Amino acid sequence: MINFKYALLQLVKKTTTTFFIVLQIALAFFLMFTLIEVKNGTAKTLKDIDRIYEDSNDMFTIFDLNDIRNMNNSDIKEKISKYINEKGYNYITSSKGFLYIDKNSSINNLSEIFLQSMRSNNYYDAGKIELDHNGYKYFKLEVSEGRGLEEKDFLYKENEYVPVLVGKELSKHFKVGDVFQGLNNDKSKKFKVIGVLKENLSVFGATGVYDIVNTNSYFIIPKVGESNLENFDAKIFFGRKASNLKNFKESVEKDFNEMNISTQVNLVDDNLKDIEKGIKTQRRINNITFIVVLLFSSVGFISSLLYSINKRLSEFGVHLMSGGTISDIAKRTFIEVSIQIIISFVVAYIFRTVYVPYKMEISDLYESILYAVIISISISIIPVTKVLRINIDQLLRGRE
Repeated sequence: MINFKYALLQLVKKTTTTFFIVLQIALAFFLMFTLIEVKNGTAKTLKDIDRIYEDSNDMFTIFDLNDIRNMNNSDIKEKISKYINEKGYNYITSSKGFLYIDKNSSINNLSEIFLQSMRSNNYYDAGKIELDHNGYKYFKLEVSEGRGLEEKDFLYKENEYVPVLVGKELSKHFKVGDVFQGLNNDKSKKFKVIGVLKENLSVFGATGVYDIVNTNSYFIIPKVGESNLENFDAKIFFGRKASNLKNFKESVEKDFNEMNISTQVNLVDDNLKDIEKGIKTQRRINNITFIVVLLFSSVGFISSLLYSINKRLSEFGVHLMSGGTISDIAKRTFIEVSIQIIISFVVAYIFRTVYVPYKMEISDLYESILYAVIISISISIIPVTKVLRINIDQLLRGRE
């Protein structure tokens, strides 16, 4: 306890120096929080990509380069549908948007869960993912309670409840069997919760742009009334078994050009490689930035400690003559480092969580604390070693 007291008094004596050191290390920790968030977040994204696109070598997208003209041309629509059906290509339709929940619904604490809708004061905005039957089967969404969607759920009548699945976070407020009123695609409907999804499942938000969405805070709604393929933008097709991908891409584009439909075919595999490359590049940039800032801060920190040690030799000599030991001095030096590291960590954490909208996962926090301990020990090595190697005669003379 006495060593902690002396270490704290020493930091108070050099308030200005301590302030700037804390500021520098806090910046490093702030970047460390970002690094850990990105590292764990991108690791999950890559895992989601592997799971969702497990058959990516058999998937492709077709982008209509003259979409407005084609959507308004019934002959072209018919050609598109006929071509897709003849080739035996299945496709996934997925869309991300809002389900507007009526404020008068019987669900408790809606105002604590959702924001008031900009559409109308009578509704709350809730995130939704609409999936067609192909999409639902492809994503293999598993439930922890209730049941999943069945083929009949994609054929519900106008006057029937719309069956919905809720993400794990929403299950704190919505239970299996709950019924609520809301708007979906501008139509007033009654929705019934039939199941709760398992935690951290992922689906496409908008398939054409590879928007991967975690289902935890979303409603999953069956998409109905799209039996005919009217527009192939924002859809992923699958089911081909092409040995030569380049020839396949050129063949599909040629087929559409012969129908006088201007298109561009993208192979999902190629796009995924670009996504993964971009994610890994971002992680490398974050790593380098953090290391540079940490090294810069640590050099200043260590230099300040070494300078302080040289200036306090007389003080150390008095301590030894009073019955103290070199070990006590080394402990105080380590405690000084630890106190400044702890203050820096707390400052960075407060700024990151209070002033920047960010909810740190508990696992990320534990990882950050572990890194902070490692950094504290690493920074302490040089000054503590210097203290332990100082000659006692030098301490008694008060100089080197």
